[in-house]
Amino acid sequence: MVLSSVHRDLAESIILVKLRAWAWPNAKDRSTTKDILAIIFLKYRGIIRVFFIGRKYMSALIYHNPRCSKSRATLAILEEKGVNFKVINYLENPPTLAELKGLLVDLGIDARSLMRKGENAYKENNLSDSALTEDELLVAMLENPILIERPIVSTKNGAVLGRPPENILAII
Repeated sequence: MVLSSVHRDLAESIILVKLRAWAWPNAKDRSTTKDILAIIFLKYRGIIRVFFIGRKYMSALIYHNPRCSKSRATLAILEEKGVNFKVINYLENPPTLAELKGLLVDLGIDARSLMRKGENAYKENNLSDSALTEDELLVAMLENPILIERPIVSTKNGAVLGRPPENILAII
C-alpha cells in the first residue's frame, strides 16, 4: 500500500502527538519543556516506520567565567549529563539588578555571600564594611562583575553555586 502525501502527513502528525504524550505524560508546563525528540520517518515499501531517539532535557543557565577552573568543570558536568543549557559570560554580560536579586532569592543567600572577597575590587572599594547595605553591595557587583562568585547554575528546580561543581547535580 502506498500512502498519499495527505495520509502520510496525517500519520506523521498522529505519531508525533503520541510520542509527545509518551515522553511527557506528567509535564505540567509543556511550553517550557524543550522538545528534543529526534523523529526520523523512514519510508519502506510505502509504510511509515518511526524510530526515535531522545529524552526530556532540562534547560539551564550557567553564569560562567571561562578562565575559572570550577566554572569549566561545572560546564563539563552539564555537557556530560546532556543538559540543554545557555552560557552567560557574566563578565561581558553582567546580570541586571533584577536578575541579580532574583538569583539571590533562588540561591537563598544574601549579597555578601555571593561576593568574591579575595578580589582587588573588594578590597579597593572597602566592601568588607559591615555598614554597607544589601543594595550597595549589589551595585558594587554590577559595577565590578568579577566580584560575583561563580559559577551559578539556574534551572526551574532552583539555583546553586557550582562550588564544588557537583553541587549542580541537586538541580539537574
